Amino acid sequence: KGTARAKLYETQAVLYTCTADCDDPAAGPKLKEVNRHNIIVNDPLSYKGLKAYQFGFDDTPKLKAVKPVLVDKATGQTYGPFNLEMRNPELEYKLGPYTLQLKQTYMDFTLDKNGQPGTKSSEPNAPAFVFLIKGPNLPATGEPYMYFPKEVDKQTFSQDVINGKIGEQFEIKVGSMENVTFAGIITTLNIRTDRAMPFIWTGAGISMFGLLIGSYWQHRRIWLRADANRLLLGAHTNKNNYGIRADVAAALGSAGIVVEPKSLDNGGNTT
Repeated sequence: KGTARAKLYETQAVLYTCTADCDDPAAGPKLKEVNRHNIIVNDPLSYKGLKAYQFGFDDTPKLKAVKPVLVDKATGQTYGPFNLEMRNPELEYKLGPYTLQLKQTYMDFTLDKNGQPGTKSSEPNAPAFVFLIKGPNLPATGEPYMYFPKEVDKQTFSQDVINGKIGEQFEIKVGSMENVTFAGIITTLNIRTDRAMPFIWTGAGISMFGLLIGSYWQHRRIWLRADANRLLLGAHTNKNNYGIRADVAAALGSAGIVVEPKSLDNGGNTT
């Protein structure tokens, strides 16, 4: 009661294949749709031996994009806003007389034991961006500026201290929550391809065939020995000894020797 429950866990998946520019990130790949399927548990998307299973989900709010502005602290002039995607940001932004060139991205910012920046994961838990600001009254090579979209990260990692003098002159900030976009529920897929299944099914078929032979087929052996004027006959089976007695009696009958199947000895009794 009072708790939201998901009615259906489903991924409306579309699978594409690359047809051109597959290895050229600057041009971007040309894609062709080859399959689409609404994936639910135990009902994966399948294509040429590849299967995509519904594996999990994460409904923790994560930043998708922000629209910050560049503020000149001396004049109070703002430039922008510009759209900054967390996962696929543009490499350059033109804001009035200034240009922001993206030099480095950290999705989950952290500092190692030597004080060097790095990322703990590929999820935008604590995103950070390093821009090179170029424009009036700045060196031709530009000035680096580190920007943390989350206010808590700005305080945790001391954004103003990191930026130093350039931080006293400029600030990149988001004016209001209207300029913040959060990602929806993130689905986790398990991608599998199993090329051993034909061998597994072949082995299973051979095993079943052997099981049928062992369980339902009778193994029979019959010996004949001619000793002077005496003919000895012996027979053995792993099952259904009554059936082999009847068959032996029928074979003897066709040779002119009439015997009752029950009269044939069973078990090697020679008395």
